[in-house]
Amino acid sequence: MYSFESRIRYSETDNTGHLSLGSLVDYFQDTSTFHAEDVGVGFSYLEPDHRAWIINAWQIEIEEMPILGEEVVVETWPNKFVKFIGNRNYVIKGKKDGKVYARANSIWALYDMEKGFPSVMTADEVAAYNIEEPLDMPEKPRKIRVEGDFESAGTLIIMRDRLDTNIHVNNAQYVKLACNYIPEDMKVAGVRVEYKVSMKLGDEIWVSTLKKDNYFYVKYTDKEGADYAIIEFESK
Repeated sequence: MYSFESRIRYSETDNTGHLSLGSLVDYFQDTSTFHAEDVGVGFSYLEPDHRAWIINAWQIEIEEMPILGEEVVVETWPNKFVKFIGNRNYVIKGKKDGKVYARANSIWALYDMEKGFPSVMTADEVAAYNIEEPLDMPEKPRKIRVEGDFESAGTLIIMRDRLDTNIHVNNAQYVKLACNYIPEDMKVAGVRVEYKVSMKLGDEIWVSTLKKDNYFYVKYTDKEGADYAIIEFESK
């Protein structure tokens, strides 16, 4: 298991003074990035060969969010590698009392970004990590399937501030953008994200939403209706 300690910054909070959903995803992905760097197979190792880990899906469960100034510990570990696919778990908890605030399961794919094809992990790359048991949480399907009539919520243009080192929209930005569309009074207990096609600089994104039972969905498509991603928010 890999972990790092932090303190909730004002810039990471929402208008209630709690860690925001987007910042929670930032913490999770930053922790796995630190992990990869510290075992020698991170960005600085992969980038010269134009390789990178691209996320396929998030499943996040939230008990509550830590508040401004609170000291936290974020933990992560891979629980399975198969060829170019990696499954990774995360937990964020209070440093003083060990209280678990949120946990997550994620699915990643290692890609050759220049060729646009998956890149199988080498034996040395797998050996750099300790594979541990999966987190004890209900595993939901990677694909988000929902029936209903989505309503248009307008369009947005992808600007430079949304991009990461892979020159596409960072995975946490999908969640941050989606939070602008969920009901203001919604208390989120769970988030699932299915990524399909990467958003890139200058893309015009059609946003649509659907409220169904205890769930709220945000979908990103292109002008023709082809999906970029779909996000499912579960209310408490």
